[in-house]
Amino acid sequence: MYEEYLLRAFKNLFKSEKWNPEKEKSIYICPLLPPRDFGKQKSSTHMLYLCQSILLRTYSEFQEKQVRICETPEILKEHADKIGALILIDDFIGSGETALECLEYLNFVNVKTYIVALVAQEEGINNISSEGISVFTAVSRKKAITDVYPEEEAKEKIKKMIKISKQLQAPKGMQLGYASTESLVAMIKTPNNTFPVYWCECKENSHAPFVRKGNIKVIGSEKKCENQQNF
Repeated sequence: MYEEYLLRAFKNLFKSEKWNPEKEKSIYICPLLPPRDFGKQKSSTHMLYLCQSILLRTYSEFQEKQVRICETPEILKEHADKIGALILIDDFIGSGETALECLEYLNFVNVKTYIVALVAQEEGINNISSEGISVFTAVSRKKAITDVYPEEEAKEKIKKMIKISKQLQAPKGMQLGYASTESLVAMIKTPNNTFPVYWCECKENSHAPFVRKGNIKVIGSEKKCENQQNF
């Protein structure tokens, strides 16, 4: 499913009038990571492997140009003059906050930049687009309550969801998902933008259907020990 969604997202990018890489330069693909996450195992870094698929290699856009896959945005500093187009990749975009942090770090890259995601909230797409960066995704999602129900009905449902989240002892400020995103998305690891009723197990003996437990941890080399990340 992940590869299928990725192919759809790339297809949307390549058929867009905004896709215009510089000639005689390479296409660079990089995980959508803010500086605070450099060196950590994040979902965006796992997307890089899918970018090497046989199906993606068949795209004419990839056949005609050299493609360079970077493990971290830091590497781009060494290649700034070789970049014909920069594609930042992630599995999910919620509020767009992470993307904006990454873009701020990449202010040294003076080429066309695009963001490709499997799934994205419309709110996040709009927040990123307001900075002049285009987002291409396989699936876009509205806020699950505010954007779906009439105003008065939405207000009542919001109150009920906040009440449920408080009963579950959801983290402060996450009663409607991180940044009040009101998302209904579950992936390999459920985004915290999703309503906590689906992932929160803060209350004793609670069992969430799409839990975000930190009981699985990726361990790197000793140099990266300080960046060990729950997955």
